[in-house]
Amino acid sequence: MADFRGTILTVKGRNLLAKAQTGAQLSFTKIKLGDGLWSSDTDPTQLNDLVSPKMDWPIEDIRIVGDGTVRLRFILTNTGLSQGFFMREIGIYAQDPDLGEILYAVAYAGDRADFIPADGVTKVENVVDIYTVIANAQNVTAVISDTGILATKRDIDELAETLNNLSSLVSSEITSQINNLSQQLNDTASTLSTQISTVKPEASSTAPSLVYHGKLWINANDFLQYFDGSNWKSIKASFADTVDGFHASQTPAPDVIPVTDSNGKLNSVWFDFMFNSVSVITPSANTIYREPEPCLIMVVSQDLFGLEISPNGITWYGKFGQEYYCATIEGGTITFYVPKNWYWRFASITISTSPGFSSSYWLKFIFNF
Repeated sequence: MADFRGTILTVKGRNLLAKAQTGAQLSFTKIKLGDGLWSSDTDPTQLNDLVSPKMDWPIEDIRIVGDGTVRLRFILTNTGLSQGFFMREIGIYAQDPDLGEILYAVAYAGDRADFIPADGVTKVENVVDIYTVIANAQNVTAVISDTGILATKRDIDELAETLNNLSSLVSSEITSQINNLSQQLNDTASTLSTQISTVKPEASSTAPSLVYHGKLWINANDFLQYFDGSNWKSIKASFADTVDGFHASQTPAPDVIPVTDSNGKLNSVWFDFMFNSVSVITPSANTIYREPEPCLIMVVSQDLFGLEISPNGITWYGKFGQEYYCATIEGGTITFYVPKNWYWRFASITISTSPGFSSSYWLKFIFNF
């Protein structure tokens, strides 16, 4: 590793440290590496940046040592480095409340520098600790990276010690909590055992003397009552015969469940007839009729011509009819079905002269669906 002989505070670094002595925050922001060559007249206290900066590194960890110094840790790697360089300079940067980010301290290795090869030549991954002065500043922080990839043996040992201590503390705390919970459960079980005899329902000819709100009691008449806090009240059982809120009944009514009679059959009043009504109609030829309900129409006549039906009064289907003649007896019947909201019409009708069919006769049967 390059031989750096310690860090030197810059003028701006000393000024920031003076501010920190009076309570200002001393916040370190990053580390820079460079390959600059310092001449004999280079004054590091006057530097505002490295002579030749090459790489910036975030701070991975900060620790106040206790002797007026602070340890800053960063991870040195050549990942992504396109050209190797001699690491002669290290710069520590901090945030000044008045000036912004400044070069707080520098270190120089000169001809004792190490060469950092380009990525792909030799892999470099090192954890580097650098120390600088903070005197007795109380408010010291750093901008910490969360992308660190390496840990030292000391880091691992300290973490293991912390986990062991935490494990012991958690084990002790859990044992204590389990013991407390066990005692609480025992106390609760004892209390419940005493109360169960109180809360169970009672059946007796006289009202229970030990009561609480909601206490149940079956009296001498086998009526279930509950204590409302002041008096005994009868429990309403108006929904005892319901299924999903619907009552059962042998009498038809809205929203009830049908019940069979003593013969195991439902009363016929539960069922609607196929037809809602039957009526005599007297339609006229070449007239369009619309039926608001599904119906069956029957006509008795000698001849019926041009019967048509339509779903919309525009498109028509059918155009059929009948002409009946049998053994000098003229006349006959034709029956047709009209769906709900359909239309129908006929072109003409001939009234029979037969004694058995002395006139035309129309019947309309309206369905119950």
